[in-house]
Amino acid sequence: MISPDQAVYDLIFQTIDDLTFKAYPFIPPEGTPYPFVRMGETQLLPQATKSNLIGTVITTLDVWGDRTNRKLVSDMAIAIMVAVGSKTVTKEGYQVMLDQNESTIELMTDSSTTEDLWRARMTLYIKFF
Repeated sequence: MISPDQAVYDLIFQTIDDLTFKAYPFIPPEGTPYPFVRMGETQLLPQATKSNLIGTVITTLDVWGDRTNRKLVSDMAIAIMVAVGSKTVTKEGYQVMLDQNESTIELMTDSSTTEDLWRARMTLYIKFF
């Protein structure tokens, strides 16, 4: 049996791929063209019941673009959130629901490299049943 956090991670990764965005489970090699999505951390908040495991998976994603891509980075982040929000079940059979009241998108500039970049830091709260 696959864990709920891995099932949600796989669902998000596939959703990003379905949107035809480039997604990486790690920081991609130097020279990778912008924009791209880097999958981040997951946190499992389980809630045991008598017969099932339910809870929330918190997942972070980063959408990266160069200094001319502010609108594109914002549009990609919203598209990912909407597409993930439309999903109701993982291929492993977990029922899922995006908690839109808790999930966030923070758009910021980033100067951690030699060039200025746009970064959308997404935090998605996904309930599973």
